[in-house]
Amino acid sequence: MKKLSVSLEKEHVDDLEAWADDHDLGSKSAAFRHILDEYDTLRTENDDLRTECDNLRTELDEVRTECDEVKSERDRLGSRVDELEEQLEEKNARIEELEGEVDSLEARNTDLTNQLAQANTRIDTANEIVEYVDSERTAQERWREAGILEKARYTLFGVPSDEGDGEAE
Repeated sequence: MKKLSVSLEKEHVDDLEAWADDHDLGSKSAAFRHILDEYDTLRTENDDLRTECDNLRTELDEVRTECDEVKSERDRLGSRVDELEEQLEEKNARIEELEGEVDSLEARNTDLTNQLAQANTRIDTANEIVEYVDSERTAQERWREAGILEKARYTLFGVPSDEGDGEAE
């Protein structure tokens, strides 16, 4: 070991002696060496802590960047959700409108079906009347065209219908 001479203030010398007594080192030189060893250890720990702190700052910056990206994505998705909700409201309104139109068209269809049934009934009635009139006209035409003997037969037995004509001939 090399010898070193150090000039210290009285209070520093007292602190060095107290250090030596507290750590059972026996001398001020041993206390000073112990303090220097501890200083090296603390400096190494300090350097390690600074490195760790720098690493944590870098990680914090990365996390902040990621957080900003997540916030941006959240905002974008929030806007998209708002947009989709607006579209959904429009679609629901259109559905309600179309359901109203369907109800209206179903009611109109029911009305038209009823009107058609009534018209068909009237047509059937009219067709029956037309058939009756045609058959009466045909009977009257036969009466007019018939001779005296035919008219006598018609008087006794009635004027045959068109259906019966084909069978009688």
